[in-house]
Amino acid sequence: MNYAAHYDRLIARARGRVFEGYRERHHVLPRCMGGGDEAGNIVNLTAEEHFVAHQLLIRMYPFESKLVHAAWYMAIKGRRNKAYGWLRRRHAKVKAEQMRGNEYGKALLGRKRGPMSDEQKEKLSVVKKGCKPTRTGAHSAESRAKMSAALKGRVISPEWAEKVAAANRGRKYPPRSQEWSANISAYKKGRPGYPCSPETRAKLSAIKRAHYEQRVR
Repeated sequence: MNYAAHYDRLIARARGRVFEGYRERHHVLPRCMGGGDEAGNIVNLTAEEHFVAHQLLIRMYPFESKLVHAAWYMAIKGRRNKAYGWLRRRHAKVKAEQMRGNEYGKALLGRKRGPMSDEQKEKLSVVKKGCKPTRTGAHSAESRAKMSAALKGRVISPEWAEKVAAANRGRKYPPRSQEWSANISAYKKGRPGYPCSPETRAKLSAIKRAHYEQRVR
């Protein structure tokens, strides 16, 4: 099957089409392959078409890991394009209904894609300052104190520590490529305080050892 031809026809049909209802933005040339956010590289697709587009892309470029990951993530939500489309539209509708019930949601609903104006930023800042912390947000001082007290009382038994150590001994990690190692090294070299001095490494090692010995009793 000529997957590229099918992909080109799908994109050609989407260009210049007037859309009503739920839609998803799709990069014609994926960003992981050098595509940008310019208007010519963006098309609006239905959820079903978006699912099919990514299935075609991974058949055209089967060894592009980021494309495979994106298609896998979409497949989690629905194994077929119809199931995916129904779930995405339902999710968008439920999210919109939930957002209409609070001030932060109302502020977001009025926002269009693109950079926010100073007025929108100020509105969102005011609303967010009054929101209570959630599971994914910052914890209050009282909550942090409770978690700290609960963790300080935990003691790891020698049997449990040995089980963890035995499990880790059998684990094998794939070797890093030279390019990957060079990227990590270049990133760390730009961070303040890197690399650690021998004195700092010795202090960190002593702290970790004392903490481990305190927990394993």
